[in-house]
Amino acid sequence: MLKLEFFIPVELAIAPAYKSGKPPNLVLREIPVDYNTSFQVWSPKADTILLPEEASLLKCDRLRIAVICTKLIWLLGVNCSEYEDYFAANQKLFYDWDETIDFACRYRFKPNAIDVIFSPQTFRPLYNSLADNPTHWVIEPPC
Repeated sequence: MLKLEFFIPVELAIAPAYKSGKPPNLVLREIPVDYNTSFQVWSPKADTILLPEEASLLKCDRLRIAVICTKLIWLLGVNCSEYEDYFAANQKLFYDWDETIDFACRYRFKPNAIDVIFSPQTFRPLYNSLADNPTHWVIEPPC
């Protein structure tokens, strides 16, 4: 029987629920990765001050988001620049989340947003005949 694997497992894709109904200062965004994969992330609304329970929700969700970022950066890489204009020279390409965090800390960056641009693609697992879990992942145009 073929075991269905997702690049971002379903249990990681779902953001934790806000306990008190709908948070006034947060928006739950669905981030598409490909036609089959997406994940949820809580984002603060522009120019708002978070309630303590909203800040707590974001803080508690950091590990899940870090795991997702780790997987995406491992596969796609990330360009970092020491200048606010990311088109400037001196860009560094990383494939490791910890290196990305170290770079940001070294330059005292305080990122407060995630910008996601959807580009249609498909993540497909490749299996070794002896392995139950994928040994590699490939990115393909949509098909």
